[in-house]
Amino acid sequence: MTDEEQFEAICAEVHNGWWEQSRKAGRHAPNDCPSRPARSGKFAKHCPSCHPDMYPYEELSEEVKEYDRVTVRAVLAAQTKLAPPDPSLEKLAREIERLKEVEKTKNKKIAKLHRQIRKLREDVEWSRGRMEREEEDTELQQLKRDLDRRRQDAFSSC
Repeated sequence: MTDEEQFEAICAEVHNGWWEQSRKAGRHAPNDCPSRPARSGKFAKHCPSCHPDMYPYEELSEEVKEYDRVTVRAVLAAQTKLAPPDPSLEKLAREIERLKEVEKTKNKKIAKLHRQIRKLREDVEWSRGRMEREEEDTELQQLKRDLDRRRQDAFSSC
């Protein structure tokens, strides 16, 4: 529910509360008036107990709804002005902000460690490749020595 929808829901509740109290006080909607002529408008007063706003909030005109909105705005403003902020909520909000900062720092450190691990893996792979090349070179050198020795043996036996 958006803030605007929530605000309108509060206004509807305020109107419904007024409507219920008015009904208990003996008021009624013009459509429900026993003195209502057959052909009269929905909002026309027919007796002193008729009130043109005795309808569900959704059926009211925007002009009439604005009365409820003004009331709700005034109550919310008074509540904000008179009710001191809850220190425990402020402390909690500060703690949440501190934890967000800690998490950002932690995430930066983790990202740095990931980069370092990636670099180490690359270095290990490069070293493995170098070692394999050195082993291959050593094997080649050994084969060359063996070949040279066989050649010498072959020439010396002639």
